[in-house]
Amino acid sequence: MKFSCTAIVSLLRIGMGVYVLCAALAAQAKVTTYAPYHQAESNIIYNQLFCDNPDAYKKTGAVNNDPIWKLLFSSNPDIQAIRKLGESKKADSRQKLLADHILIENKHKPVHKVLLGVIVEVAFKNGLDTLAAYRDGSVYYIHRDGHVKKLQKPGKKIAAKVRKLFLEAQPIIEKIKPWPHQRLGPPVAKQVRLSFLVSDGIYFGQGSMKQLELNPLAGPVLTAATELLIQIMKQ
Repeated sequence: MKFSCTAIVSLLRIGMGVYVLCAALAAQAKVTTYAPYHQAESNIIYNQLFCDNPDAYKKTGAVNNDPIWKLLFSSNPDIQAIRKLGESKKADSRQKLLADHILIENKHKPVHKVLLGVIVEVAFKNGLDTLAAYRDGSVYYIHRDGHVKKLQKPGKKIAAKVRKLFLEAQPIIEKIKPWPHQRLGPPVAKQVRLSFLVSDGIYFGQGSMKQLELNPLAGPVLTAATELLIQIMKQ
């Protein structure tokens, strides 16, 4: 079943003083996917980073025989098993986020509020840079030309930078609330978006680079993300 979707777009200030792009959206039956890159594979990875659509992972083909992925792909999910996965200390962060998303979609609330991922998107005139880091230490970077760099088992130096990024991000999710609608499309040129993937939904703030750098909460997150990216480029 399809639903019509209209949007009334406005700029609002949230608690941390960062401009966010807000839209009043009608419900949709399926999560929208986006294609900010020329390469199909890069777009698949980009949409997977937000962990709000298990179907995005089916396209990889390499995960179909894993029991965890079979659970996440089920058309009739076992809520008790899904909740157990979300609380697991062994599952990777993206699997936990997908489990939490399924709980929310099925009108169940995750037991704990935990920050599991931080994504920084910087829109340039010639493309989008996307940096994603997860609590388990894994890191993904998509350059504006579509080149992807994956570090699923980072060394101590990168792990330390990821921990710092999460430390700086935590105060933000304590000040704002999760976005109540579907994820928005990538930011437009000269805009920067900070997305925080939490067990109870996606939180985000958006503005120009200067606005975010000067903000007392967003500025340290950008600094930590820059330090992480510099360390990634050394690998």
